[in-house]
Amino acid sequence: MQKDWKEIPDDEILNFEDAHTGKMARYERIMQKKSIEAVIGLRDKVTGLMETIYKASQGLQEKTTELISLYGKISHAQGRQQKILIVLSVVVAVSTAVYTLITWQSVAAMKEANEIQRQFLELEKSKSGTPNAPNKALKPTP
Repeated sequence: MQKDWKEIPDDEILNFEDAHTGKMARYERIMQKKSIEAVIGLRDKVTGLMETIYKASQGLQEKTTELISLYGKISHAQGRQQKILIVLSVVVAVSTAVYTLITWQSVAAMKEANEIQRQFLELEKSKSGTPNAPNKALKPTP
């Protein structure tokens, strides 16, 4: 019975049926020792897991802070772009209005010029009496 307690297999402990109280007490202590070691191992693993989770959360917090800063910069840039687009839209609208006004004035001037030419042609026709007849008042240059 002087086996090292680590060498006793679990099946021998779990299937022991004798009434030897000393042996039973020893097996009970062995099971307690194995339970304690298992709990200690579990505690160490949980502690390592908690440290890993903490480090991961710290990394995520840093990334979150960086993203918030980046989103702030992007938001500021978008605000500036929107202001520029508004100014450009106003410039395009004003340019269109000015172009329309200039075109309107040009059409009106052409209409007036056409009316003057029509009146001039009518005057010329009425003076000469015949359409497209040469004007005798003009003398050819030698």
